[in-house]
Parts: sequence; C-alpha cells; structure tokens
Amino acid sequence: MNRLIACPLRIAARTTPDRIALSDPDRSMTFAEWDAAAVGTVESFQAGGILPGQAVAVLGRNSIDYAVLFFAALRYGLILTPLNTRLTVADWRQQLSAVHCRLVVADREFQPQAIDLGIPSVSMTNIIAGTAADVDRDVEVEMPPDRDALLIFSSGSTGRPRGVVLTGGNLYFSALGLATILPPGPEDVWLAVLPFFHIGGISILYRAALGACGVHIRPCFDAADVLETLAPARITLLPLVPTMLGELLAADSANLLRGLKAIIVGGAAFDASLRREAEAKRLPILTTYGQTETASMVTILDKSDRPELWSTAGRVLPYREIMIASDDGEPVPAGTMGRILVRGEVVAGRLLAGLQVRCRPEDWFDTGDNGVMNASGYLKVMGRGDSIIVSGGENIDLTRIEAILTGVSGVKGAVVLARADKKWGHRPVAFVEPSGEDISEERIREELGAQLPRFMHPDRIIIVRPLPLTATGKYDRAALRERYAKILGVDD
Repeated sequence: MNRLIACPLRIAARTTPDRIALSDPDRSMTFAEWDAAAVGTVESFQAGGILPGQAVAVLGRNSIDYAVLFFAALRYGLILTPLNTRLTVADWRQQLSAVHCRLVVADREFQPQAIDLGIPSVSMTNIIAGTAADVDRDVEVEMPPDRDALLIFSSGSTGRPRGVVLTGGNLYFSALGLATILPPGPEDVWLAVLPFFHIGGISILYRAALGACGVHIRPCFDAADVLETLAPARITLLPLVPTMLGELLAADSANLLRGLKAIIVGGAAFDASLRREAEAKRLPILTTYGQTETASMVTILDKSDRPELWSTAGRVLPYREIMIASDDGEPVPAGTMGRILVRGEVVAGRLLAGLQVRCRPEDWFDTGDNGVMNASGYLKVMGRGDSIIVSGGENIDLTRIEAILTGVSGVKGAVVLARADKKWGHRPVAFVEPSGEDISEERIREELGAQLPRFMHPDRIIIVRPLPLTATGKYDRAALRERYAKILGVDD
C-alpha cells in the first residue's frame, strides 16, 4: 500500500474544529488547538536541528502534552520512542543505544533522569510551548504509510525487551479496522489510563483523531479515580487489562461501569472468575487479542456477542488475517490448537535487537502464542508457545493450570512457572494471590484434583500477596522468576 495517508488530526481539525479532543481535570484542547499545537511542536523540532527519520524518546506519564508530541512526531517523520517510566536509567540507556536516539523529551517528574541518560534532553513543556499562529486547515497533511513512526520496547513473556518499529500505515489500519466494528460517534470519549509507553495506551490517540472523538487523559490507573471520572468526563469507551478490571469491579458498588458503551479487555488472560463477576453486573465487555508487533488489536468481540463468548478473544478485525498453524507452518483444522500467525497491514515493519526483519504485509508473523479458532471464526488464546513444558515425556500446558487456579473460589490470580528438574525435565510451580480470605493449599489441590491429571499438578503452591504486576497490568513473570530463582532452579 503506497498511497499517502491523510493525517486524521488535520481532518478532524477541519471538520470539527471546536469539538473537545483532549481533556484532563485541569484543562482541555479542541481539535483545532491540538492541530495547531502539533504544528508548533514540529517547528520547535526544526529549530532544534532535529531531522525527519531521527529517533526522539519521550519519558513521562500520560498527559495532553504527550498527545501533542505524538502527532507532531508522526507528521514530521520522527521515530517516537516512548520509554517505560517504571524502568531504570540503565535500562533506558540500553534501549536507546540500539536506536541512536537524538533527543529525549521529558515531563517535569522525569527531567532529572533524562539528564542522566547522557543524551540531549528538553522539557516537554518547552518543546510544545510554541503553538502555530497561522494554520491553514484546508491544506492536507499526508504521510507515507511505510515510514517508521513509533518504536516501542516490548518485554513479551520473557522479560527481555525488544524494539518493535511500527509504521504510520500500521497505526492507521489498526485504528481503521477497529472503527468498522466499533464505529465512533461524536458523543464518544475514550478514557486513557493504559500508559502511553504501551501500544494499548498510545494507540488510543490515533483512534480518537480518526473518529473525531475525545480522549480524557489520566497520568496513571487508580480504580477510585476512574470511577469518579466516568460521569463528569462523559466516558463511553474504556480500554483495560484484566487486573485493572478486577480492581474496578471490587470498587464499583454502584455498578457505574454498566453505563459505558464498551469496556475493551485485552493484554492478558481474562480468567473465569472475573468473567463471571462481569457477567453478573451485565457489563459491556469486548475481549480482544493483540500484541505490540501487531499495532495492538488483531481480534475483538462484537457488541452483539453473548457473554459465553467472553472466554474467546473475538473474531479477526479488517486488514488482518489469522492462521492457526502447526509447528511446520501448515494450517490446522478448526477446533485444533496451533500457533497463532498473523499477517496484514498492522504487522510491525521491523523488529530490533537482532531479530529477523519483516517488512511485507503478505508474510506471516508468528506471535509466539498458541490458540484455537472455531468454525465460526472465534479465537481462543491458549497461552504462549513457551508455556508448554515437557515433564517426563508428557506435555503440560501451564496456562491450563492457571485457568483452573483462577476459577477457584478465594483465588484472585495465579501464575504458573516451570522449574527445572533433573528427573522429569521440568515441573510446574504455582504462585497464587488470594482474593482476601485465607485459602489453604489443601483446598486448592482438591479443586485441581477434580480437573487435572495428577502429573499436571504443581509441585509447589506458593501464596504471594500481591502478585507483582508490570506497568501495563500484566502479571510480572520475570519478577517472579528473579524473586524465586532458587525455587525455580534445578532440583536434585
């Protein structure tokens, strides 16, 4: 696809200039103002000698300024590199060394750390201080679809970060495909609590501009804050990871979530106990599946889909294809588990960190996940391909154990990891977070015994309060591996 892409922000600024585009509790910005601020920020980059094609990192929490920076970089042709605010200066240095970063833009909170990176830095306030006085909104702003636009470091399931380079075309077709299933209306307002250094967070900005609908921005997730924000900010669309939804359900005694147009749940497994609670409250849940490498969503449920389909991730969105394949790369029949392969306009232009470059939408990308697609096209994600261990010649699916554990009354969450074993090769170890009440290992094992063969039972069940989370709300498997390294080491 070589046709230039018209900038959705410029189109929204021309067609709905006075509609509120961005807001937080302290200020708001119309589409015309967002557009003018983006133009002014491009002028700041030019004045500072920053050239198209160069990488510019951003270090800060979600904010209106961050949203301005995103579209300024996209238009000017910079490779915007959002940094995970939960990492260390050493982590950021390692990541940026791979991309020859030209500049770091930091908000006030992170300016001291930005200076320590040893790369020229500037405050976010200063870089976007200039707002263009003369903006001819009748002039189209067009962008090449194959131009690198965004570099996001994704840790995946291993905890080792790799750089994923997304193009302007990836972002455009990701948003356009979702808009066909979940059409935006003028009354719609997204709530941005997923961090902008995550594809699930920053992609909200592109979707909102494409649909000319609003985004209310919060610096981070807090369940009480979200519930207090819903009504005054007129939120209709709420993207979350399951751990966030769990916190909201626990705090939402008035069932405020039921009034939303859609709660989009992705980024991790949506366990059975959480599904039951959400169904009991009749929430408008849309489950989804995607990765950083696929510019966010690949599949999603439709609003008309019944709650019994919440155990799936929905059906394939436009501009994407999925194949469930054998280890040899051949398609398998419907209802058969295999590797989830994706191709289409949303798949990342290239990957860093020495991984194979892939640039062509017609090539299949191996997500590393296992899944099953039924005859109606609904995808059920079965877990990472590396979640299958071999123990004494028998395959054990760690995600199957996790799913059963999270269905046990009194269990809030569970992670199952592999322990090296000299006799069996590998054995499962379970880490369980109680939901509040005390829960005994004996009762957990009773429920496992009714649903799993004995050889699949975890050798150990370790109670952890709470299970560690990554910045995006997923269970932090890498942190558990590090904390319990002795337990997970080779057992004589």
